[in-house]
Amino acid sequence: MRALADGFAAIEPQLSWKIRAGAETQGEPFVTGHANAAIIGPQGLETRNDVAVGVSLLAPHVRYPDHRHPPEEIYLVLSGGEWRQDSNPWHEPGIGGLVYNPPHVVHAMRSAELPLLALWFLWTGANNS
Repeated sequence: MRALADGFAAIEPQLSWKIRAGAETQGEPFVTGHANAAIIGPQGLETRNDVAVGVSLLAPHVRYPDHRHPPEEIYLVLSGGEWRQDSNPWHEPGIGGLVYNPPHVVHAMRSAELPLLALWFLWTGANNS
């Protein structure tokens, strides 16, 4: 985790942080309390169309809304925080934990007292539908 944190710190100044499209429909706490940045992908530091790697940051007490997408997704958890799929209970994978979201599953995440930071990985190859 230390090597990963050092690597992330080295590239972070080059990242373009953005809010999620449509964030305004979720209210002011979400609009001002989250940001995402692409590391690899169509708008990342490395341009690719088959995979996307990025990072999400949530301020304390912010919930990333339920959403779904065709690509399967893996989160690498870099701080405290909770994840949920469908109507299952919230769970905290812990720092260094992994969260797997199958294609099209409804999922969300939320922070608690401290910010939530997580890397995400999406296979965006042509076979996703």
